[in-house]
Amino acid sequence: MVLTVITVGVTVVDLGSQTNLLVAMAIATIKAGLVVTYFMHLRWDRPFHTLIFLGSLLFVSLFISMTLLDKSEYEGDIQEMYLKKGQ
Repeated sequence: MVLTVITVGVTVVDLGSQTNLLVAMAIATIKAGLVVTYFMHLRWDRPFHTLIFLGSLLFVSLFISMTLLDKSEYEGDIQEMYLKKGQ
């Protein structure tokens, strides 16, 4: 509950768009970690299950980062497509 109140409080304070996003993402990461640790019972489970979970997070983060890095390669083509579609 405290982290939810802090999240709402951060939206009221203007720290700049980038800093607000970083603070919100940090709080969301902490909340997700607590959910995984306690509500999914990963704290009391075998260490191998934690390793599998962290490995899957690593895979997803690598997949998303590679996708975002590849976006700039095709950005010109996407802009052309939108311009043609608008005419």
